[in-house]
Amino acid sequence: MAALKKQKTFYDKKKEFSKFAIPAMKIDSVLHQYERRLKPLIFEICNGGYPWSFTDAFIQYRKQKLNFNFDLWYMYSYKKLIDIIAGEEDNIAKDDRPIFECLFDFLSGNHLSCLKSLLDLSSSGNLSEVKITTIMALHYFKPLVPNGAYVVDNSNPSCHAKCELCAERIVYGDTSIGNKRVWHGKVDILLQRSIVKVSLEKDLEDLNLKDEDEDKEIEETSICKEELACGLAKSQLVSQVIVNAFFTSGKQKFLHNQFIPSFFVTEKYIRIVLYHIELDILLMSTKLPIWDKERSGELDVMTLIRVWLALNYSGSMDKSPEQYQTFLKYTNRSNFKKLLPDDAYSVYLNNMQQPLNSEKIVSDSYSDDNAGYGFDTQEFALNCILELNKAMKALDSARK
Repeated sequence: MAALKKQKTFYDKKKEFSKFAIPAMKIDSVLHQYERRLKPLIFEICNGGYPWSFTDAFIQYRKQKLNFNFDLWYMYSYKKLIDIIAGEEDNIAKDDRPIFECLFDFLSGNHLSCLKSLLDLSSSGNLSEVKITTIMALHYFKPLVPNGAYVVDNSNPSCHAKCELCAERIVYGDTSIGNKRVWHGKVDILLQRSIVKVSLEKDLEDLNLKDEDEDKEIEETSICKEELACGLAKSQLVSQVIVNAFFTSGKQKFLHNQFIPSFFVTEKYIRIVLYHIELDILLMSTKLPIWDKERSGELDVMTLIRVWLALNYSGSMDKSPEQYQTFLKYTNRSNFKKLLPDDAYSVYLNNMQQPLNSEKIVSDSYSDDNAGYGFDTQEFALNCILELNKAMKALDSARK
């Protein structure tokens, strides 16, 4: 009789993940990557107060020059991750344990090999939005949340019942959300408190949808007419993000006072988008690479960790340094509420649905990145580096 394979302990999984992640978890690769930013979006026009589907959603917005480094935003939780990797198993709080088990379990099973199939499909020209959706849902997002609950839109006739590589069953269902009196429609993936919108990178390139965040000069102006078609993809994303935030917080009212995360995904990049209902603040990250630029065919560890942080610790951002509150104080509101008729905003607050029912339809500028903060961002970043450096020394000691 063959010997039973010994199950890995939590400590074994943590150790395995540490070997995978520690090379990327250096201060230089975290706090010095200032391109990893969150920028507020300010609406000038939107049709969210009327019965439009996500496909027809339109938002004209500008980006506030005030921005915040993503890793400083999640510093409290990121430091906790470093401490746990460096420390012993019994140092983990009871509420944190299942969340960290998700991350440390990521290397188990077929996740990495199945995700790499995206690269093969892309190089062979056989990649589709459906394949990105199913592979990323099953092998990237699902493993990063404790209950692993997700649903993929069931309306596409070319969906496969199982992953073609590992044969794990894919969960399909009705992903319609919203209210037919306002923005509504189907999303690609429903995940815990989030939605995920999927697109092919080629489609965005064909639209000439360049990333404004990566321009040397970012002008705080409206989208010009020539860029109107390019903005539709982001309009669809943002409308879904806002609807999901209202639906999620409608079930749990305390979430009105937290950022609700959602994601925009291609085969190459992920954007994290956060919306806070009570403050009416909408933040969009720069593009985060799924694949490591230095190690061909390997996942970008820091993007994986950032997505895990956004999924599980967006509600803990108020535990970040005092300057977090100052940043929020001086951040422009999205104007979403201001642009809506009162009766439409009431629908968002009280009548979001998932799935949709069959109800009939009744018809300030800143001169530079420091302006408005009320504190020196460079000094703040330095203090954060010193704090994390202490944790990294403990991490190095744990490796020896």
